[in-house]
Amino acid sequence: MKTYIIFTPEITNMGGAQMYTANKVQFLKKKGWNVQVFFPKRKGDVLIPELKEFENNLILELGIELRFMTRSMKKSAFQRIECFCKDSDEIVVESQIINHSFLVEEIAAYLGARHIINTLDERIPICFKKQNVFFEYKLRRWEFQNAGERRLKQVFGNDYKQEFLAFKNNMVYNCSNVVSEDSQELTFSDSDSTILSIGRLDKPYIIPMTEEIKLFATKHADKSMNVIYVGGSFTGEEEGKIKSILESVNNVNLYMLGYTFPVPFNVISIADVAIACANSVNVTADKDVPTIVADINDSMAIGVYGYDTENKFARVLEPKIAISKLLEAVLIGKHYPRKGILTDSMSDENEAFERELAFIERSKNNTGYYDVKSLMSLKTRIISRLVWWKYKILDPKRLDPRRQVI
Repeated sequence: MKTYIIFTPEITNMGGAQMYTANKVQFLKKKGWNVQVFFPKRKGDVLIPELKEFENNLILELGIELRFMTRSMKKSAFQRIECFCKDSDEIVVESQIINHSFLVEEIAAYLGARHIINTLDERIPICFKKQNVFFEYKLRRWEFQNAGERRLKQVFGNDYKQEFLAFKNNMVYNCSNVVSEDSQELTFSDSDSTILSIGRLDKPYIIPMTEEIKLFATKHADKSMNVIYVGGSFTGEEEGKIKSILESVNNVNLYMLGYTFPVPFNVISIADVAIACANSVNVTADKDVPTIVADINDSMAIGVYGYDTENKFARVLEPKIAISKLLEAVLIGKHYPRKGILTDSMSDENEAFERELAFIERSKNNTGYYDVKSLMSLKTRIISRLVWWKYKILDPKRLDPRRQVI
C-alpha cells in the first residue's frame, strides 16, 4: 500500500490551501494512494466535503514550535500518525508551510518516509542561514516541490544562488471548482454595479481594498453598488472593520456571506468586477468576470487578470495601480469587456497533479534525513526550555495550543 500524508495548516472553512488539498486528495485516491491529512488548528466547520473524513485528524502538537517540543509530545504525535500507515510499503509526507517543515522532517525520519516540502505560504517568514542550509539540502534532493524562481528567492533571501534554478519546479494550481450551479440562488438589491471579493478576510489586502472601494463609491455617489464579500476570518475582527468602513456609505449595499461552499453561480454571474489574490483569482476569472488582482505584498492592484497580467500573487514588471483606479476603468470606463469564454480549469488541475507525481518520483531512491536538531544551538535549546517552563507555570496557553479551548 502506498500512503500519502499531507500536513496542512487547517482544513476548516474555505480557502485556496483547502481547495488545493481537497483536489489533491481526490486525485491521489484515484491513483490508488491511501491519503491522510493532519492539521494543528481548527476554528469553524469543515465545509469542503472531500476533507470531512479528516476532521478528527487534529493534532495540536503540530502547532508547537519545534524548539519547545518535548520527547513526550513528539512521541504522542508521531505514534498517532504512524497508526494510519503501518501496512504501507511506500510513504510520502508533504509539508505545506515552511515553519512546519522542520518538524515534518523528523516525522518523515520516524516513519521512514520521503518528505516533500510544498510551500503554499502566502508570506514566507524570514529564514536564518542555518535554516536555509536545510532548504538547500531538500532542494538538491528534489524534495522541494513548489520551487519557482520567485518562491526560491523569497525562501532563501540573501542566501539565494543562481544555481538553484537547476532545481526549479514551477507548479500551477487553479482550484477554481468551488462554484456550483446547483446551489440555492441568493438575492441582492437592484444596483448599478456589483463588486465581488473572493477570499479570506484576514488576508493583508482586504482592509486596504475595502478603503479603495469606499473611495470609489464616494466618488460616484450617484450610482448604487452592491459589494459582496465571500469569505471570513478566524477572529471576526475583519468583518467588523469592513462594516465600519462601508456601512456609512449611502450608495453601498454591503453583503457579507462568510465562508460559503460551494459558491452559488449566481453570486459570480451578477458580479461586474471581482477583486482577489492568489488562487481565488481563478474562481471569478474562469467565469469571465473581470478580476482585479491584489498584490499580496503591497495590497495594490497588479492589473486585471488575463488582460494586464497573468500573475496572481505579486507583480513582476507591472506598475502599482490603486484598486479604485481599476474599478473606475472596469465599471465606468468599460475598458475590460467580458471575453464571452468560460474556462474549465480542472483539466489543468489534473495535469498539475500528474506533474507532481512525476516530481516525487525523482526523490524515490533518496536515503537519509537532515538533522533538524542541528538547526538549534545548545544555547537556543536551553533558553527555549526555560521559556517553556516559565509559561507552563504562568500562562500555559501562550506556548501550548493543547491547553487552549477549541
